Amino acid sequence: MLNIERYNSDADISEIIESFKQIMSDFKIGIEIVGTSINSRTIRLEIKMPSGVRIRKLSLLADDIAVAIGVKSVMINPLPEKKCIAIEFPRNTPGILNLGNILCSKSFWVNSYEIPFIIGETPSGKILIEDIANLPHLLCAGSTGSGKSVFINSLIISMLYRLSPSELRLILIDPKCVELSNYNGLPHLLHPVITSPDEAVSALQWAEQEMRRRYDLLLGAGVKNIQEYNKTASEKLPRICIIIDEFADIMLNVNRTKFEDLISQIAQTARAAGIHLIVLTQRPSTDIITGRIKANLPSRIAFATASNFDSRVILDSKGAERLLGKGDLLFRNFSAMELERAQAPYITGEEVDRIVNFIIENNHDNYEQISFVQPDEKVEQEVPEVKIKRIQLRYNDLKERQWMDFSIFSPDRIGIYKKEIPGIKTIFCYNGFESENIEDFRGMV
Repeated sequence: MLNIERYNSDADISEIIESFKQIMSDFKIGIEIVGTSINSRTIRLEIKMPSGVRIRKLSLLADDIAVAIGVKSVMINPLPEKKCIAIEFPRNTPGILNLGNILCSKSFWVNSYEIPFIIGETPSGKILIEDIANLPHLLCAGSTGSGKSVFINSLIISMLYRLSPSELRLILIDPKCVELSNYNGLPHLLHPVITSPDEAVSALQWAEQEMRRRYDLLLGAGVKNIQEYNKTASEKLPRICIIIDEFADIMLNVNRTKFEDLISQIAQTARAAGIHLIVLTQRPSTDIITGRIKANLPSRIAFATASNFDSRVILDSKGAERLLGKGDLLFRNFSAMELERAQAPYITGEEVDRIVNFIIENNHDNYEQISFVQPDEKVEQEVPEVKIKRIQLRYNDLKERQWMDFSIFSPDRIGIYKKEIPGIKTIFCYNGFESENIEDFRGMV
């Protein structure tokens, strides 16, 4: 656990407890405070109420409590493991949770995660660290200014701290052209940071092909996943993490169905091949985060949203509308399916640049970068249409007379077909036999 004494403020806690007890007395609800905890942004009170008093009664008073105490919002959640209720208040004097402090902590290094990344600090002061390999894909959404950009930087940096380019390769997609550009030059990148929507589609097409290639390798080795393959293989396969910073921008600028198909295909089947998706958007609407996308990205992070409707789109439950912004988030792991609140760590742009430059300067190995070929949909449109003509003429007639186009004919009549590909070639067909030379049909008709 991170040392949280730096956050302790007796004045904050005492003021909250006093005000809360008074409010509960005004509403004639008896409570017993059984525990308190504090982190950089919130103060948590753990209370017990008399038997017969429903939690819903307290939840309906959340806005009244917030107004009486003078805070932006109050979150009320049951704690079944402690048989009590947690009430979380914003701090009057919030602190800053620096990513560097967590990266230097023991909890970040002692775990056995394949791709560890830091989510943040829970209201109880515990550092929440997850493994992308176990998630195995992640959807993050929230309104503008809620802290997504800082979070994605802390996520990438926490992965770079633990994994070398031989263990992890990254594909970064940044349609806004400004959020991830400072990662260009990293040896972990399979391709320079992608900013074109069309090239983003090409990158996902490449990832789908790579997934199938890896499955062929797994099949040949007689193993089920990348972990088992790397234990015995002479040439180990690195994991691949695809990070899409603004999912909505790409959806609006490419073939929507095709792009959604690629996302779904990779999310459904790429886990065992060691390919993982992290998708972010600031538009938590049903036309962007569709039911199909949600079904294939079960692990989710919601930052502050404008309404409980947006919260339900992301998490399938309300709660994100009461978050404080600036990195305050709710995390849902698909295996636990319960919400965890956390404060995401903070890292500045200058710190990101220093870390990236250090990795580039101290890495002397050359790692292959992939060139993604952009999809050329015009090629299909330029292919000439094949014209098929049904002919009811014998071989001798074919040599002497012109081909005749019968638009109406009887299917039981014997004839020769002529396929015309304008400007390319002419093919004669009869009874399953095809040839460009009419002489090959001598004696057949």
